[in-house]
Amino acid sequence: MKNIIIDLQSKVRYLFFLLIIVTLASCAGEEEDVFNNISEPESAILSTNSASVEISGPDTVDCTSSASVTLSATNFVNLPGPKRFSWSIVSGNGNIITQSNLPTIIVIFSSDFEPGQSIVVELEVRSRNGLSATTQHIITCPGGGPVKVNPPGQPGPIIFDSFEQGRFCTRTRANLLEAGEAECAEYYIWSVSPSGPGITLTPKDRRTLISVSDPGTYVVTVVAVNSAGESEPRSITLTAENCSDGSGLGFL
Repeated sequence: MKNIIIDLQSKVRYLFFLLIIVTLASCAGEEEDVFNNISEPESAILSTNSASVEISGPDTVDCTSSASVTLSATNFVNLPGPKRFSWSIVSGNGNIITQSNLPTIIVIFSSDFEPGQSIVVELEVRSRNGLSATTQHIITCPGGGPVKVNPPGQPGPIIFDSFEQGRFCTRTRANLLEAGEAECAEYYIWSVSPSGPGITLTPKDRRTLISVSDPGTYVVTVVAVNSAGESEPRSITLTAENCSDGSGLGFL
């Protein structure tokens, strides 16, 4: 009788052990099915390959009548919001003229750019969503070389369309300066001395706005530029004063 009881106890332990194994296997299988059936939303599957950008501008240029071309970034795909632009010349004899992080540039042909040569311009755009896109644009000069331009002439006198005798108020922005046109100029570069925090120039071609935080004397200078070099500078001396009303808006 005692042997029978021991045998029954052994069988019960064996059956209990099998039950635990089956239960664990069943739970593992259910857990695997649950995780395998989870799907990510489409927005989470976005990859860098889904972003793109194009460059708008001429593919061929008659170098006998032009020494520069303008290129612009366009047709953005999956690159929303603020963007960072990075332009470079991969190959060819040319120079890029642009302010940092702008969607439009001017490419000026170098003096040693020969007929039949090409310039390859590359653009990388990065967006705040973490995606980026890179593209290239080829400019070919099928015949003739670039125009042998003369150095630009000095810009004309600077007109300050604000207070008389070059005086203006601090912390205002309606302070417009305009330089006379220079011969053979491709573009203009403005600068101010002294420079630093609280001193802002907003240039656009032959005009610029100036805004300063502190009173004092400031010298604003402009030079004309083309592929042959820079012109003689043209300057104007301004005096900034504290005014009772320091609010002003200006637009180019």
